[in-house]
Amino acid sequence: MQDQVLSLSVPNISACLLGSAQAHPAATIEGILNNNHSIVYLTSEFRWLRKQLLYEIKKRCRLVLIAVDEAHCVSNWGHHFRPEFRQFGIFKEIFVDVSVLAVTATATKYVYVDIISVLKLQNPQVICPGFGRPKLYFKVRPKDQSVLRDLQEVMIRKDELHQNVLDHGTLKEHHICRAILVCENL
Repeated sequence: MQDQVLSLSVPNISACLLGSAQAHPAATIEGILNNNHSIVYLTSEFRWLRKQLLYEIKKRCRLVLIAVDEAHCVSNWGHHFRPEFRQFGIFKEIFVDVSVLAVTATATKYVYVDIISVLKLQNPQVICPGFGRPKLYFKVRPKDQSVLRDLQEVMIRKDELHQNVLDHGTLKEHHICRAILVCENL
């Protein structure tokens, strides 16, 4: 999330992060209460998240949206379930009139029903375009005796992706690049 906060500083959008690894959260909280930030990123592990603080934010700030990324993490059924996320329903209890956006790319029907319940959403609009990812490419090959030969095709593809980023200034194939970078670190 820190990289998202930094990327927003370029177009002069004031954003901050409240996270468990933060050394001095009090200054960030004060900035939030003084309306110094347009966007606040919050990790589920953030231990200072108390009802008293949320009520103070409600009293002093104009909150217009609560966005929950990787929302499948709130669900017992989710593949990355994290118990701290089950507490996110407190936002809707306190910020009754604030819209909630819950985003996930991996929720099954059981998971999204659980997300709706945990986040205490009333009559949500659920948009599920399906799980088909036509641009996602998988290839299974027999294992070669040489690890280098196994990775040769991946390395060639990495160079093509890198050139695409240089040519177009975007990283449309981000997840592939991330997987390749992980392979390079083996």
